[in-house]
Amino acid sequence: MLKTTLLLGLTLCLAGLAIPLTTPAVHADLSRAPLDLSPVAIQPAAAPPPSDLAPLEPAFDPALVSYLLTVMSDWPPALKAVPAVPYRDVAESIATVTHDPDDAVLLAALGYFEGARYAEYVDSGDCNDRAWVKSAEGRRLSRWGTCDHLIARSLWQIHPQDDPISPTRGLCSTEAISTRVGAARCALDIARRSLKATGNLSYYTGEWNGPHPKADERLEFARRALKKHPPPTGASAP
Repeated sequence: MLKTTLLLGLTLCLAGLAIPLTTPAVHADLSRAPLDLSPVAIQPAAAPPPSDLAPLEPAFDPALVSYLLTVMSDWPPALKAVPAVPYRDVAESIATVTHDPDDAVLLAALGYFEGARYAEYVDSGDCNDRAWVKSAEGRRLSRWGTCDHLIARSLWQIHPQDDPISPTRGLCSTEAISTRVGAARCALDIARRSLKATGNLSYYTGEWNGPHPKADERLEFARRALKKHPPPTGASAP
């Protein structure tokens, strides 16, 4: 968990979308880094259901959603020129993936940075549609971010992992991240792997070598939010 990692002494924490919106980000691409591929648990499920089975109905803790909304309400919204997904919708998707408030805040922070403050054109997949990008609306909005030139998907700007031998294909394939909930699940797995392997989010931001200012900025953003709004006692999942 993020809090546990921070208590152990962490002080440091995909070209696409970032905060401020005019600064490009480097997005998660697991194919380029020597990740620690040991199993990482995801709450409430370690992996998405098999594609031939209907997924379970989403379930989330309303109290966690309320807590996330309190945290997110401190963050400046997207510009009026860039329609955004309502914070509640994002919070409910995140709370479907994890019951842990530390992880939830981390996911919210990553989506805020990577998804141009939860921009609708990123969340809907329009950013990955070449025809839309060439439209008048697409040309106008794409100046806030191009989703790594149509590659990175979802508010968490994930590079799909469709190689059959990819160890993260189950969580991060194009199909698995086709919904906001699925993308959040993949993003949390990437973030946890990066924190476990490096103590920061550099594997998420693609800053494999040397300084990792984007990774530090995102982790510190989440840390400040948790410090200002401590999770309710007993809110973490067992």
